[in-house]
Amino acid sequence: MPNELLSRYDLMWRDAVRRLQDGQYELDPLINSRNDTRRGVTALAYLKSNPYLTKEIGDFLTELKRSEPRQYFYPESDLHLTVLSIISCEPGLRLGELDREAYSKTFRRAVQNAGSIKIHFRGVTASPSCILIQGFPEGEGLGRIRDRLREAFGASGLKTSIDARYKVSTAHATVLRFRSPIRDAELLLKTLSPYRAHHFGTLEVDEVGLVFNNWYQNQWATTPLSCAGLGNTKEHTSF
Repeated sequence: MPNELLSRYDLMWRDAVRRLQDGQYELDPLINSRNDTRRGVTALAYLKSNPYLTKEIGDFLTELKRSEPRQYFYPESDLHLTVLSIISCEPGLRLGELDREAYSKTFRRAVQNAGSIKIHFRGVTASPSCILIQGFPEGEGLGRIRDRLREAFGASGLKTSIDARYKVSTAHATVLRFRSPIRDAELLLKTLSPYRAHHFGTLEVDEVGLVFNNWYQNQWATTPLSCAGLGNTKEHTSF
């Protein structure tokens, strides 16, 4: 899996470099817009549980701000690893339309006792719309939890859109999105280059949360639904 993931991240990087140089990147006009009604349900883990990791990412973003200050930089509180998107964000979705308790119970049954996850965050890559930190899972923990969530929600009869857009297989963290025209693509790429193999830190995940969220996982638009430990049967509430 690590070699397969590295090849995928490298492919993303090469495509992004070409598109950035050609001015074919994508801007997101809805960032921080209160008129953005896209909402979804996501199983995730926050990176803030490892202060070293978030500090390394913060230092990296400080470098990027010097060359591209007008872009959207994820605050530390919002940095996360998507375990699985249960309902991909869709316009107009309201929490009141969903059976909150049923989603929470299905989630907890799927992830409790599933075993912890360890992700090594090493290097950066990009897409036409954002900058990402590359994540490399150690062992099968992340894949196992994703499969358990797919199975549990698939059998639940609840509304889902799991794997509707694509089957998630990476473990990246999005840290920057383009919202303004890029001032200097070559300078941006030059800034990114030293971080292509930089070790940001390791995230050890022993609890995963289920949240009702917007597209950007902003804390102000996030409603926690449930939290479960990966190594015991007790429900966690501190997520």
